[in-house]
Amino acid sequence: MLGLSLIGACFDPTQAGNGDGGATDGTSGDSGNTSGNTSGNTSGNTSGNTTATSATDGTATDSTTASTTMSSTTAVDTTQGTDSTSESDTDPTQGSCGGGEVCVPTIPDDWNGPLVLGDGSCPAEFPTVGIDVHEGLVPGVPQCSCSCNIGSVSCHLFLENSGQSFTPAGSCDDPPVDDECMSAVVDATCSQSFVDVPATPSWQTDAVLCGDPAAGAACDGGTCLPDVATVCISHDGDLACPVGFDDRTLHHRGFDDTRECSACTCSPSGQSCEIDVEICSVGFFDATLTSGGECLQLNSSDGDSVTFFSAAITSQGSCNANVGGGELLGDVVESEPVTVCCRP
Repeated sequence: MLGLSLIGACFDPTQAGNGDGGATDGTSGDSGNTSGNTSGNTSGNTSGNTTATSATDGTATDSTTASTTMSSTTAVDTTQGTDSTSESDTDPTQGSCGGGEVCVPTIPDDWNGPLVLGDGSCPAEFPTVGIDVHEGLVPGVPQCSCSCNIGSVSCHLFLENSGQSFTPAGSCDDPPVDDECMSAVVDATCSQSFVDVPATPSWQTDAVLCGDPAAGAACDGGTCLPDVATVCISHDGDLACPVGFDDRTLHHRGFDDTRECSACTCSPSGQSCEIDVEICSVGFFDATLTSGGECLQLNSSDGDSVTFFSAAITSQGSCNANVGGGELLGDVVESEPVTVCCRP
């Protein structure tokens, strides 16, 4: 109905006669109506439909536009919300380190660090010089030996009962104790050649633990630190490394050296001698006493006294090192272990 009203409103009054005339002649009227309706309807419907469409669809158009606008706004807001969350999650101060830095995991409370291993000096980024640590003990080779040589060999009279030496002062000298049994005894001394040269241990690698770097911003799971060398942590003792610091080396602060050479002692053997004497008794007679032989019994009732004639060395013998003399004892081992764990 709205379309028809709009079409009627659009008719030109000067064309009404043509319309009425067209009604007299049915064919012509129909033709005129057809033409008029066609023209009118075309124009009217075009205009009316446009208006109607605008009027009819106006709310829909507005609604669609509003809906589209809301939908678009909502989409933008959702995107903006996502972007806002993303920006928070990717805050560079929380996620990564800058140039010249490395992200180092949080160090366990009972470990020392962060630190780096310096080769005798510390880099400026890790300025504090800590303890010296070492790897690869080189024990060195100490020298121990013992050799013996004959020093001197002599012979003297010995009184078996009283256990003392006897040297007659002159002709027919009485022994200090009556009725002694006298023998010849050989004396020998040895000279030692003892080598005792200790060795001074050394290390294949020396290092110093350097610490106190300037900490940077926080990073995922740790802290940003200067990337000048491999960052490590340390702990006294021989321990396993914590997670994140898997490159393990065992260092030592020193060594215990208990090495020494056993004492060099020598013993003479194989020496022999003879002593010629004169026994002053009821009658005088000569006697030859041999070392290692039987003793000669003196008898004071017979007035036995002794005159010394001579002594002769019949064998120089030898000198031998006693077992265990001049041998290396003890050992050298690393001491005060320090476990150093570094970033892979």
